[in-house]
Amino acid sequence: MLLKTGKGAWDCDLRKEILPEEEAIVFEEIATAKEGDFVFEGIPCVQRRQDFDHLAFFFSGCRYRIKASVKETCLSLKKRLFESGLGRGDEMTTGKRRTVDRYDAITLLYSCEIIPEESTLEEFGVPPGCKSLIAIETVLIKAKKPAESDSYWN
Repeated sequence: MLLKTGKGAWDCDLRKEILPEEEAIVFEEIATAKEGDFVFEGIPCVQRRQDFDHLAFFFSGCRYRIKASVKETCLSLKKRLFESGLGRGDEMTTGKRRTVDRYDAITLLYSCEIIPEESTLEEFGVPPGCKSLIAIETVLIKAKKPAESDSYWN
């Protein structure tokens, strides 16, 4: 039985769900132990990332993948993320995703710090292909605590 929690992954470029069974492949998270691969004391490890063209954002328990350059401004990226599915609430096999009304209701964070809208991600120190960015509703930042319905409490 698949638990419908609203988690999962979304490909913003294709505007469709990344199926749970494909998520680890898409985000380059498969540990391997082939000859020549990085192995730590015989334990297979996740190899070095090859995809530097896509960024990944976590928003309310769902991971969003988008082709983007770190030379892009935060504001431009927020608009593109929103238009291509972040916060739109499309149904997925893992459940319906959280929604937001507008792109400006989203704040982007890197390294637990808010990325200013006018700065580029590169100016803020985000590396190309970063897979650990956060998108959060601005109202949650202003409230200084997660909402009762937020995945934080799961």
